[in-house]
This record gives sequence, structure tokens and C-alpha cells, in this order.
Amino acid sequence: MKTDIVIFGTGKSSELVLDALKMDNVAVTAFADNNFNKHGTLYKGIRVVNPVDLTKMGFSFVIIAVIKYHSVVKQLLESGIKEEKIVPYFDTGIIGNSKLTDMFFWERMFRDNYNIKLKKIEIKLENLPYELVGTRKLYTPEVRDITETMDMLVHTDVSISRFGDGEMKLMAGNDIGFQKASPQLAERLKEVLKSQPENHITGILDVFGSLAGYTDSLQDYFREYLHDYNREFQYGLLNINKTYYNAFITRPYISYKDKQHAGEVFENFKKIWDGQDILIVEGDRTRLGRGNDLFNNVKSCKRIICPNENAFEKYGQILGAVKKQDKGRLVLLALGPTATILAYDLAKEGFRAVDIGHIDIEYEWYLMGATEKVAVKNKYTNEAYGGNSYDSIEDKEYEEQVVERVGL
Repeated sequence: MKTDIVIFGTGKSSELVLDALKMDNVAVTAFADNNFNKHGTLYKGIRVVNPVDLTKMGFSFVIIAVIKYHSVVKQLLESGIKEEKIVPYFDTGIIGNSKLTDMFFWERMFRDNYNIKLKKIEIKLENLPYELVGTRKLYTPEVRDITETMDMLVHTDVSISRFGDGEMKLMAGNDIGFQKASPQLAERLKEVLKSQPENHITGILDVFGSLAGYTDSLQDYFREYLHDYNREFQYGLLNINKTYYNAFITRPYISYKDKQHAGEVFENFKKIWDGQDILIVEGDRTRLGRGNDLFNNVKSCKRIICPNENAFEKYGQILGAVKKQDKGRLVLLALGPTATILAYDLAKEGFRAVDIGHIDIEYEWYLMGATEKVAVKNKYTNEAYGGNSYDSIEDKEYEEQVVERVGL
């Protein structure tokens, strides 16, 4: 009788797992993946399920096909999966386990783990010259620090668009979790990235030099990011004569080793909209500022609610809805790459628009003292396990602020 297993993950690493399995002895009954867009689809001809449904299924083991497996182990344990059923493929400690001998070709597992560790070393060495302090002979884009970026936003009326790793991936033609790629989206992002209007600034990731201030896991992530979406590709998208500002202004907490300055950044953000009439343009499950005091100092608040996923497909409608509002209102945007473009277009129309992205979720993590990305109750948290679910709640004040729902 074959052993029933589930494989967690549907990326390239899952192919390594499949190659190392003794298929005469095992039966893959399902794949599990945190990407909600894959739920209900087929991968390798096998169904992909939501991890929350694993507790309802019968299987002997969950094989984790994720290189950075620790968070997945925690996720599975918290969901009720017994520890003895969880097998992280990239944990070398399981090699030779007698309970798993009939399932794996150990030499293939050892090969895969060795190659991945070797690749990590190669990537680190590849990026090291740029990380070393004082290596100014190597070109890196000019990116102002968070303090300088906040000063611009607090003391002037400029708008800002922010580019993160997701926008770069979209310009390379790759989908991200909540937005499908398209040629039109890529071209608009490239336009914003190279533009230089006087009333608009652009924020990019400050990851082209030293990474010392970021958490160890984020340092590893950005080394791989700069390897996969290489410097030459990214530099080709930038305007080398342009001064860029820091996109991490809306992520001042969870990404940094030293988190003590996050409070100052949040207080500076509050100064931007202090006593202002604001218009929030956000996803239908984002709920910026609800449940905290982030916008307690505004004069008034209106909201335009848009789709949380693939909002760019409704871009014309969203832009039109905002343009119907008073230009005297400060526009605050939290709509992924759609917000990046929208801030630029609105600035050209005479609005002041600030792409504030993840500021609300970061503020929630700051208030709770979180040390890792966790779901926030009643708010869309696309980067945290369980953050895509949403409990409908009655909130009269919030509903009274909504002036239009677009594309829903």
C-alpha cells in the first residue's frame, strides 16, 4: 500500500521533491499552497488546496517543498497538524530517518540541499562588493534615506509613488500574488519610474548597497531578489539622473533589526494629514486606520473602495472616481501597483496623492510588538498566513465615509 502524502508548495522546489520521492511507494493526494489564486486549480495534474483545509484530509505526511520552511512548520502546527506528520524537505536533519526511508532517495535529497546551500553562498558573494561600506567605485542608484524622504513629505506638498519588489516583478512580466502582469501595467510603471515632474517624487527600495540594517531573513531575500531580478535589468529601468526617495517609509518596523525609530516615522506620517480633509483609496478589505488611531487627527475622511486583487483592471474607473472629488483633499492610496501609477497621474491632475501602502499594517504590528508578519483581524494582510481571510463586521462610521465603490 502506498503512503498518502501532501506536498506543501507549488514552485520550482516542489519539482525537486517530486524527483526525490520513490513514486512506487507514495501517492501524492494534493498540493497545498498559501497563494489563494491557486486554490482549486491543478498542479502536475493534482489538485491544489488551501492549507487551512488540511486538517479535514487524510494523509500520512505533509512534505514541505519550501526552502525557508520554518514559518510553514509553525503555520501547520498552529493549524492542528501533528508534528510527526510534518516533513521539511530542506531540513538536512531528516536525511536517513528510518520512518522516511521508503519514501525518499536520500542521495537526491542530499544533492538538492547541498546545491541550495552552495547557491546561497554564491549569491552572497555576488552581492558582497555592493554591501561593503565605502565601495563607491561601484554604481548604485541615489536613494535618499527614510528621514530625508519623510522631511520631503512633511514639509512640502509633493506626491509620492513607491516601487517595491512587486512592481519590479510586474515590469519583468511576472504576476504577483494580488495583481496579474500585463504589458500595459508594465509600461505605465516604467513611465512613472523614469518621470521627473516637479510635484512628484518616486520611492524605490534602498537595497542596492549595504543591507546591514535589515533583518537577517530580509537580507537573504534581497540578495536572492537582486540575483533573480538582476541589477542590470533594474538599472535599465531607472533614470540614472534622477534622485530617488525611500520606498521603505511605509515599512519602518518589521523589516529592521533596530525597530526603535519606527514610532518616529509613524508620528511624522500623522503630521502629513494633521487637520486635513483626506480621501482614502483602498482595497475592499484594507480598512486603513480602523481599530487604531492612525487618522484620529484628520479633519474629515472619505473613502473610495476598490478591488483588493487585480485593481489595475479597473484603473480608468478608479481614476475617474477620484477626479470627481475635491482637489483640496489629500489623497492617500493603498492599492498596490495601481496606487504607484495613480499617485503619479493624480499629481499631474493637480491633486496631492501619497502612496502609503502597508503603513496601516506596519502600524498594527508596531502596536502589538510583533516580531514577524502576522494576520491582523478584520484587515487584508496579504503577506501573512491567514491574512487573506476576512470577517465581515458592522462599522457604521466606516460605511458613512465610503463615497463610492469601484469595480466590485
